[in-house]
Amino acid sequence: RPWLVPQPFYAGEEWAASRRLISGAESSGDPSFGNATRLEVREMGNLREALCEGVEYVRFCGAGLGDDGPSKVAGLAGVVGLALESDSLCATGLDAAASLFPRAPVGDFDDPAHPPLLELSLRRNAIDGSANGALARCLRLFPRLRSLYLASNPLGDDGARLVCDALAGLPALETLELADCDLSDDAVEALARAAKRVRHVDLSRNPRVTGRAVAVLLQKCRALETLDVSGCALDDVDALVAALRRAPSLEAIALARAGLAPPAAARLINALAKSPTLRHLDLSDNPLTPLAARQRDKHFFLDKILPADDRLDSTCALCAAAAALRKPAAFPNLRALILNDVGARKPHDRLFRAALAKTPRPDLYLDLRANPLLLRDDLHADAAPPSSKRRDPPLVD
Repeated sequence: RPWLVPQPFYAGEEWAASRRLISGAESSGDPSFGNATRLEVREMGNLREALCEGVEYVRFCGAGLGDDGPSKVAGLAGVVGLALESDSLCATGLDAAASLFPRAPVGDFDDPAHPPLLELSLRRNAIDGSANGALARCLRLFPRLRSLYLASNPLGDDGARLVCDALAGLPALETLELADCDLSDDAVEALARAAKRVRHVDLSRNPRVTGRAVAVLLQKCRALETLDVSGCALDDVDALVAALRRAPSLEAIALARAGLAPPAAARLINALAKSPTLRHLDLSDNPLTPLAARQRDKHFFLDKILPADDRLDSTCALCAAAAALRKPAAFPNLRALILNDVGARKPHDRLFRAALAKTPRPDLYLDLRANPLLLRDDLHADAAPPSSKRRDPPLVD
């Protein structure tokens, strides 16, 4: 799926096949890694020093660096991609990591004294309010940075504001990941004002972010191509619908697990259907049908559902999606529509088949997997009609 938010350099089969993997606990302690240009260190262990001269991409994942661990690493001044992940790099550790790079004078962006670092990942490092200042100081060292990954760090709103202040010195930044960082609407609005040139943003798993802040981000960041707001609270979509209609460059948007009710999701689908640039749409894990919305009731029992329980009308978002696909002018460039676990049933499957038969879309990938109700219809398509006698509950995978 090439339209999602770009991932770090180590994500993919190419990295797994070409990198040299070092486990410090099994190493003899030799600080040199030979002619390796791609290096991954899982555990420092017996390594008293890691000499990374000539290495272009290096990843330390759960290496046990801690506060003073970066002082064990040398030769990072020439790396292009750096990942320091799954360690407790608080303020001391971030300052130690920053000390490994030369400090060029602030000014000319093309000054050769600046480090050539293009990608930086600090995922899962427990960077909280006490380390936000050190994080900002570290980011100011890399004016050529293009991709920054800070997922699963409890930055909070204060940390996000310091990151936004540092973005002023990162004119080339294109990809920003702030997933699971305990952000709210205030932090997202500050990000929208500071990162107007960013192209790919990941704000997933921030349940305090609402549709109003996402709308501000779409309005301010006109170059935005990819947006992931899965796991945010998008129950109020009024402002978001208006912003999506005016997003000139949006190519991919993920709205999974956003708590979208069927009428709200239908409005979003109708707004996105008019986008000439949209290529990827993910609405998974949302109750897009009236029946799926009723499933959240604690008194709901799957074995008492009848096919007539699910209405095919304007309150069903899947019906709105199928109706849009029937129109040749809707979704002109859509390549992937992901509808996993949205409450789809056999009537919805027939609607999509009829829509694609009327308006063929050979390049469209339609994903309706992981829909238990659709699976139930398939398992019991030839079953006898229900009677008044007590029946065993149906088998559901």
